[in-house]
Amino acid sequence: MDYFVPNEPTFVTAGDLNENGWPDLVVTSSASDAAWIFLGIGGGSFSTTPVGFATGADPHWIAAGDFNGGRKPDLAIANSGSNNVTVLINTIR
Repeated sequence: MDYFVPNEPTFVTAGDLNENGWPDLVVTSSASDAAWIFLGIGGGSFSTTPVGFATGADPHWIAAGDFNGGRKPDLAIANSGSNNVTVLINTIR
């Protein structure tokens, strides 16, 4: 199945962001300066409506890890157009 990502996807990573046991996908989009999250719904499928988060200019790479000690996977996104890193702290309960 194909999943639509607005404007020039550049990188994808997977991780269980909402800790439900299913992998989720995170895709950066360089033209929309955003990261899009497709939540896993089981059976290797994902939601067809992603949730978007603003990033810096021209995001290209994503790393997942617990950056704030909250015991949940957070995201760090490298933005090549603005020469910075956007950190998205996981607040999903």
